[in-house]
Amino acid sequence: MMAPACQFCGREPAELHHLTGRPAPGASYLDPQLVFPLCRRHHAQTHELLRRSRTDFLPAGPEQLPGRVLRVAELLARVADAERELALSPRSAIGLARLLLDTADGLAIAEPRREAVS
Repeated sequence: MMAPACQFCGREPAELHHLTGRPAPGASYLDPQLVFPLCRRHHAQTHELLRRSRTDFLPAGPEQLPGRVLRVAELLARVADAERELALSPRSAIGLARLLLDTADGLAIAEPRREAVS
């Protein structure tokens, strides 16, 4: 199996960045499947941006959902700004689908079909 390439610059090997992070250092990741390959430079840059925006650690509980979605949206916007194609592994796509279903639940706009996401 090949090492993943950085989503921004294509360098290999890349580290896997957990898009939605965790509520505190050492705590479990909020969406452990939702990862994004980044080289060391872009991984460090991403964490610095999270620290500056004070979204590096999200609150525990239901109030973390907006922060989870914001972190994903900000990273996707950076990918678009870099004019790169988005490439998610099947596992990360499942993680993103789960986050979107959680968001739909939180907005009470639809009855999620959780059985469709394994």
